[in-house]
Amino acid sequence: MRQHGAALLSRSVRIPRPSLQQAFRTFLIMAALPLNASMAFAQAAGGSTTPATGTEIERMVSIASINMCILSKSKVPFITAMQANMVPMVSYIKEVNGSKISGVKNGQALTQEEVANGLAMQLLPVVGIRCGKDLPSDYKKEVTKAENLLKNKAGS
Repeated sequence: MRQHGAALLSRSVRIPRPSLQQAFRTFLIMAALPLNASMAFAQAAGGSTTPATGTEIERMVSIASINMCILSKSKVPFITAMQANMVPMVSYIKEVNGSKISGVKNGQALTQEEVANGLAMQLLPVVGIRCGKDLPSDYKKEVTKAENLLKNKAGS
């Protein structure tokens, strides 16, 4: 049984996502996103400014997408679910990584809006894939908007 479980883990499915650079250049307007939330872990960060890696971003997005599916099934409105996921991710990147993301903006710190927009453009397509047809219409609408923005940006 243990070998069977290990075999399943080794065949993990990769969810296609837009590149980090492409996503962070694309802007998504997020209504009333409270990005100034203070987080308890901020003190533990110690002022580190090592940029977040693509792997770290993928992990955050993966966890947030699972949470979005759970919240959508619980009939939590889209904007509330996005805020519940975006605030911790943006705060983490701000406090732990000095608002820097590897390979984005030549290593310079990003604004909170740039971080939020880039994460949203990473998150929403994954939510669409992971949650699938079970998504409520308000979620589907926003996922479709993000996918269309990414397609249009890729075609530019």
